[in-house]
Amino acid sequence: MTGPVGSRGASPAWAWERVMRTSGPQPFAWQTRFGQQTGRSLLLALLGLFPAWAPAQEEALPPTAPISASPTTPEQALENYYNAPGRASQQLMSEGVAAPPVTGSSTLPLPESWTNSLFDPQPRLELRAEAVWLQPNFDNSYPLARQTQSINQQFRQVDIGVRGEGEPIATPRGTIEYHWNEQGSVEASGFYMDGPQQTNYNLSNADQAYYFDSNASNPLERGFLVNTPPGFPLTATDATLDWSFRTWGTEINLLHHFVSMKGPISDLAIGLGGRFIKIDENVNLNLANEIDSTSAVMGVESRNSAAGPQFVARGRVNGPFKCVRFTAQGKIGLMANGTQYKNTISTAGPAAFIAPSSFSDSQVIFSPLFEGLFGCEIYIWRNFVVFGGYQLLYMDRIDRAGGHFSQDLNQFTQPSKDFGDLFLYGPRLGAQWSF
Repeated sequence: MTGPVGSRGASPAWAWERVMRTSGPQPFAWQTRFGQQTGRSLLLALLGLFPAWAPAQEEALPPTAPISASPTTPEQALENYYNAPGRASQQLMSEGVAAPPVTGSSTLPLPESWTNSLFDPQPRLELRAEAVWLQPNFDNSYPLARQTQSINQQFRQVDIGVRGEGEPIATPRGTIEYHWNEQGSVEASGFYMDGPQQTNYNLSNADQAYYFDSNASNPLERGFLVNTPPGFPLTATDATLDWSFRTWGTEINLLHHFVSMKGPISDLAIGLGGRFIKIDENVNLNLANEIDSTSAVMGVESRNSAAGPQFVARGRVNGPFKCVRFTAQGKIGLMANGTQYKNTISTAGPAAFIAPSSFSDSQVIFSPLFEGLFGCEIYIWRNFVVFGGYQLLYMDRIDRAGGHFSQDLNQFTQPSKDFGDLFLYGPRLGAQWSF
């Protein structure tokens, strides 16, 4: 954190500037102390109080690389910062002397965005821990049944399909990033989301019967299903849904950071990496007719395992204060998705199946992925940051369980060619430690 002028808590920004200002013909602070100590020792020797202090006894400073007198590029400026004797910026900060006044950002040898923030470009290790409240979408099916509902004090026939409503699930996410210099870093991250887990979710809020039979003689009791198996309840007094959703993923990216001498952009990076994401989803449709004691369960188990390369772009812009930055990140993944699913129909009652009818299949398809992160970072200390924002993740052409429910139950137990999409979105909150 930046401290008042003359305090020991001053930020590295003025220290870097002082290093740059002293990289010309002016002497360093240790040279000034050398002359002062030598003069005092000679005076004391003349007075006979202490023997003369020999300059040769001065502790030798470690050899350093040459310092550019007038740095014009970020590389030269950073070379001065790293090659200064004894890491001069740390020496200057430990002396507790007053920071020189800033005459104008246009004359600073370091990038403006670095001197105007608490950002430290030295090699470092960053650990980020966050919670993301992600909410998934549900891939609704075609209409399967009709139901009589009272709408605006009038009874109407309403189409009913398999549907679900996602709820925000607290999802942990962790990231580790190592910067070996100001222009290169490697990051690895992962997340795990378990939910929603919904049971006995009503297909409709109305307490009315569901009509499934498309061949019913009464048009008010006509639904959409054909080729129903023996024992299947063509009229259901109860229709509920069980939905289980789980996903997790990991990624690793190699990033190149661009350094801008002018402007408020403190970090601009592009990179290439690899990603893996796993999506498991189960949906059961439970139907029951309490009048004739028939019931049925239509179940779908879908599995997606996607892996492939991804492109990454990230930017950070200084805010109105030194301790605030705004960040945005985008990712595009070209994923090869291995899909598996299993569809099952089972009935119970006087004319039920002896065994359930089922079908399973697997294939590999191309599934593009898009992810966006937006947020604001606040420096609590120079090496500790808290941040908040919003995350979006969209993945197309994946096998969603809800999309398997068909109006023709013969097709329900046949190979499926329809693919849905996944949309995860929600706020994020976390912290970052730098070492």
